[in-house]
Order: sequence, then structure tokens, then C-alpha cells
Amino acid sequence: MHCRKWSFVLFFILFLLVNNYILGNELSFLEIDYLGERVKILTTLKEINNDIYIPLPLFSSTFGYFYKQIDDKVYFYESNNEFFVAKIGEKKVSLYGKSAALINPLLKEDNTVYFPLSSFYRLLGYRVYLKNNILYIVNELSGVKYSKGVLTINLRGKSKINFNTLNLDSPPRFVLDLQSVVFIDNKGEVKLNDPYIKSIRYSQFTVAPYVVRVVIEFKKQVLEPNIKKELGKLILEFPLKYGGDEEKNDSKNFVKLSDMTWKEEDNTLNFFFDLF
Repeated sequence: MHCRKWSFVLFFILFLLVNNYILGNELSFLEIDYLGERVKILTTLKEINNDIYIPLPLFSSTFGYFYKQIDDKVYFYESNNEFFVAKIGEKKVSLYGKSAALINPLLKEDNTVYFPLSSFYRLLGYRVYLKNNILYIVNELSGVKYSKGVLTINLRGKSKINFNTLNLDSPPRFVLDLQSVVFIDNKGEVKLNDPYIKSIRYSQFTVAPYVVRVVIEFKKQVLEPNIKKELGKLILEFPLKYGGDEEKNDSKNFVKLSDMTWKEEDNTLNFFFDLF
């Protein structure tokens, strides 16, 4: 999380205290877990249509987005480049120059603009959950693919992924725990026919904190991979060789049909198969 200068945050907290004393709104502390990094803020949290709203200036200072507001339009910037434009009260927005739509729009109440966290982060590939007064912003698993010793794990949000690993016996397994990640379908499995790996399974392991567990079960012994981190992606390269004796041995129980003939005798049809 890119937190701005705390002097601005303290100023805004004082502004909230005065503003809410006058208006009678309720202030409360909220802990935010942004991809595993935590910060606590004082805010007037609103839950509307299953969305989490916080005041726009506080959202900007907490998450490090520079913004400006002109009349009823809000502009966000990254490295001085405009990337998000929204009109208060409307779902249609511009994201990196392309048309997109929020599930819930920005709102304005008593001269304060409230920003929809869930809707905004959904556009960026993340999910937002409020559990026990902790606001979790987590990445979303989009797919797992495997091909000849290379396992690729893709996420919707373009951020680097923290993870833990574990080796288990009986049966031999390599376990990968993806931190601050949610899998909406809960469980999944890669279909494969591999001489080394028996199965690859993945599921939501824990909630609050959010951890997705990937389990690679081997046929003989655990082979630890080289893991590469990319934005929104993990690549696991296992030290495996293909096209040699292992693949031949793995397919030794399979036979092929080379020819088939038949002969009719005494009202009986007999078939003859040539296999190799």
C-alpha cells in the first residue's frame, strides 16, 4: 500500500472529527489489510448495496492515489498520468482510456464524496471483504495451467504474490500457499496425464486471512521447483525431463491396434485383433 504523508492523514482525521461532530455521523476505527500489508484508519464507513464506501480524500491518502475533482467528475492519476475518470452518481467510467462500469457509483452526501472500494477494486482484478472490522483487499485467482514441468498460476490483479511452501510425505506432495488470494469457485483441479505428477489441486484454504492452497502430488518423490514472480503471475519450473525413458515406462501398459479381421463360422462371427 502506498501510504501518503501522515500529516495529511492526521489533518483529515481532525476534519472528520469536526465534520462528524456537527453532522452527528459515527466515526470508527477500521483496519485495512491490503494484500497482507495492514494500516488502521479512522473513518465514517458506509455499506450500501453490498459495497464498502469511505470518504474520497481518505481513500486517496490511504491508498496513495492522487486525485482531483472538477464539479461532479473525479480524476485519478498514476505517475502524473490519468487512468481513472468517474462521474458522481454514474456507473460508467473510464479506466486506462477504456470504457468500464462500476457495480456501484461514487456517492455524495452532505458535501462529502464517498468512494466505492469494492466496485473500484473489482475493476482492477481484486476483491474486497469486511470481516470482524478488518477490510481485506485480496487478489483473485483466475487460472492454473500445467505443461511439461511448468506450472503457471495466473491472478486477475497485477501485483506480485507472496507465498509459503511446504513438502509433505505419504503421498509425496509439494504445497504452495498463496497469501491474500481468493478463489471464487473454491476448488479446482488440473487434468493431466504426466509421468511424474499424479495430480494438481487448488482450493480456498483459509478465509480472513485469505489463502489459496495449491497441492502438487508426485508419483514417486517431491521435486522442488524454481519459482518466478511476475506481476499477477507465478511460474513454477520443476526439474523434470520429458521424452525419455520415464514417458516410455509410464505408457508401457498401453497397446495399439495394428489390424483387425473377422470370420463367420456356424452362425458365429469371430473377430481377430493384431496388437503391438
